[in-house]
Amino acid sequence: MAVGMIYWEESRMQSRLSEEKAFHRAIYANGGNKLTSKLKRLNSYHAFGIEQIALIGKSLSHTPVNIFPTKTLTAPQLSPQNYGLKSQRKHLMAHSRFSPSASKRWMSCPASIQLAESIPFVMDTTRPAAQGTLVHHMVEMLLKDRLENVSLSDYWLGREEEIDGFNIEVTKEMVACAEQYVHYVQTRLEELDGRLLIEEKVNIDEISSECWGTVDALVLGKKSNRIAVIDLKSGKFPVDVINNEQLMIYGLGALSRYGDENTTVELTIVQPTSFHRDGKIRSWDISAENLVEWGFDILKPAIEACLEEAPVFNPGKNQCRFCRAKDICNSFKQSEVN
Repeated sequence: MAVGMIYWEESRMQSRLSEEKAFHRAIYANGGNKLTSKLKRLNSYHAFGIEQIALIGKSLSHTPVNIFPTKTLTAPQLSPQNYGLKSQRKHLMAHSRFSPSASKRWMSCPASIQLAESIPFVMDTTRPAAQGTLVHHMVEMLLKDRLENVSLSDYWLGREEEIDGFNIEVTKEMVACAEQYVHYVQTRLEELDGRLLIEEKVNIDEISSECWGTVDALVLGKKSNRIAVIDLKSGKFPVDVINNEQLMIYGLGALSRYGDENTTVELTIVQPTSFHRDGKIRSWDISAENLVEWGFDILKPAIEACLEEAPVFNPGKNQCRFCRAKDICNSFKQSEVN
């Protein structure tokens, strides 16, 4: 590109940035609206790059802006020849204090966080959980096109891998589960004409710097202003997608980085191994406005309740099922749940 053209591009982008900043100052000088203000607070924790200048509000120039980053892969690089499952455990075991996958527990029982932290952590993985970890590895490999001239079944079926002390043999059911998930992700990617992000870390620092998670797959729709959060469940226990706290946290983190106030967040659970009245693939849409309001009005107070000096115990079937502190919890022992 000629020097003059480069200078013109830089000047044009600087002009657009100035317009955006002036537009935002005008919004907040006039009070703005609640949603825009909260989205601004969330997005203030992310880099203000050229590809993100339209995250909040509309551009004065109304020029389409690419809000999709060029770097898409954050997970460890793997290959069929040297897959290294053991070497990936450190990556997989990294969890936030307010883990989205455990959000149903700590949002329902604020005291569970501090009580669990009072006992030594023991890696207590079950065989089904280890199988789920392996299925996620299979999905990641397939989505990243690391199987050359060989099918997932040909490569994986009958193989044994050691996961968390369990020798797991890949079954037809596991292969079918991975293939169904990958097929759905690729279908949505094509339908939304979007960009795919795999094992993408999302955070919501304005609400809590200790609440972040890794999404199995994100599809960022280029034309429809839609973000699809697609989560794989490989267990037998059916999981609802409507008002699913884990996926809503993922969606909020994705919205804060890649969306705007007009974005629709599509939450999807793919669970081929369990019967559910709504089918093996179930989706739920939520608007940016409703998701942000939930984040600040429900999620943030729930996290704050966990941090109180004397948090409340609230035993219940759902929150106690997988709580690792229930054996030392007097509230659980004295409740009808036990």
